[in-house]
Amino acid sequence: MNGSESLFPRPCLIFLNGDIDDRKSVLEAAKFCRRHQGAVLCADGGLKQALKLKIIPDLVIGDMDSLPKPLPRLRFKKPAFVCDFDENSSDFEKTLLWALERGFKTAFVCGLLGGGLDHALVNIAMMERFGLKMRLVALGRGQGIFLSKGLYQFALNKGERFSLLTLGEAELSLLGARYELKEEILSSSSRGLGNTAEGPVSVKLRRGNAWFLLGRGLGLK
Repeated sequence: MNGSESLFPRPCLIFLNGDIDDRKSVLEAAKFCRRHQGAVLCADGGLKQALKLKIIPDLVIGDMDSLPKPLPRLRFKKPAFVCDFDENSSDFEKTLLWALERGFKTAFVCGLLGGGLDHALVNIAMMERFGLKMRLVALGRGQGIFLSKGLYQFALNKGERFSLLTLGEAELSLLGARYELKEEILSSSSRGLGNTAEGPVSVKLRRGNAWFLLGRGLGLK
């Protein structure tokens, strides 16, 4: 990635209560957030996943019905707990809203696909909803960056595989890839799945939204 700090401004890392299948990327994101005055947040039971990686979060947000029992005794640092018992919003939604209201502009999210299919679909819907207001990055089984209107540049290597998938209808250009797009209008489909970089890749999204997906870490610095 070019300019991690500018591409991912004022970052936080959010743990959900799904299995972490890419520990390296999550640890990389946690260090990036610490270096850039960010925060580590847990949506309720996401605390379990953070503790498995020996990461002590700054804050735990939610209705607290999925916390580890009993709560572990933490020697040096204890997270703060923000209880929100609103049954009309998920713990992930509450955490995203808390981060947005406090000026965080990027959220790395891990454990997104854990739990049942209903939870996974709701989590993805929350990514798409809040992705219009802040930069959201899904970590695990590859990395997915939610793109809204704007210009994005990615420092990929020649031959590196990536996918660019639209949500609904989108108007965009894609340069630096084996299969380029020039001011084309795409609808949700498999077109854009499994492209290959010829070098640095740029995406200009004029209208609509899309996911840029990689099979490796983000190279955060």
